[in-house]
Amino acid sequence: MFLSHRTLVVTLVLLCGFSAVSRAADLGFARWLASQQDCYRALSEVKGFEYHSSPNPESLQIKLPCLAAEGDWVGFEQALPLFLNEPRIDAPVKRQVVHTAFEHYIETEQHQKAQRLSEKMGLTKTPLPTPETMDSLADPQAARRASAWVPGAGLWMSGRKTSGLVSLGLNTSFLYGTWWAVQNKAPAMALLLMFFEVSWYQGGINAAEEAVVHNNREKVAQEQRTWLLQTETRF
Repeated sequence: MFLSHRTLVVTLVLLCGFSAVSRAADLGFARWLASQQDCYRALSEVKGFEYHSSPNPESLQIKLPCLAAEGDWVGFEQALPLFLNEPRIDAPVKRQVVHTAFEHYIETEQHQKAQRLSEKMGLTKTPLPTPETMDSLADPQAARRASAWVPGAGLWMSGRKTSGLVSLGLNTSFLYGTWWAVQNKAPAMALLLMFFEVSWYQGGINAAEEAVVHNNREKVAQEQRTWLLQTETRF
């Protein structure tokens, strides 16, 4: 026997309501999993929810922190624009996710992405410090040249004064030893000492450059962390 029109309508309404409740329950379970730090299963639940329904503020608020916690930065960056453009997401939650994104970009030295995100959030009055905008950074090539002229000078410039003095002392010792071996007609010893001298001399030049690069990275990261703390309340 065929169902009446009214019965059919009521049945469809009940089915739709049951489907909505079921999806809400699934999202509630995902929220609970995320609160238990079980982001792998939470993301699986959110993925199933979004497969049957489009992403909404609640699914995005579960998804973004869990993607970051799982280290899925590709998925995080794909979902980030939709998250940022969703006006119904609470400001504190949005601020936390943006803060997480900045921390990741700073840690991985993705300065261009961090700069674009700062512009997206309207942080243009105080631009994000980058190696291109900071004038206080030392020149690695200048450190190389200094160590080439005076062994250890580049290390001294980078702040590693003890290492600079040790480098100068060892290079001087090898050179003196080479001269002494030549004067005493010991060519084998002279060649051996000169080999060590050339190796140590070149190593000191490279070490000076690496020290400056390392110091520059630390300065940039520190400036960016300070910037992040100062501007966190503005986005």
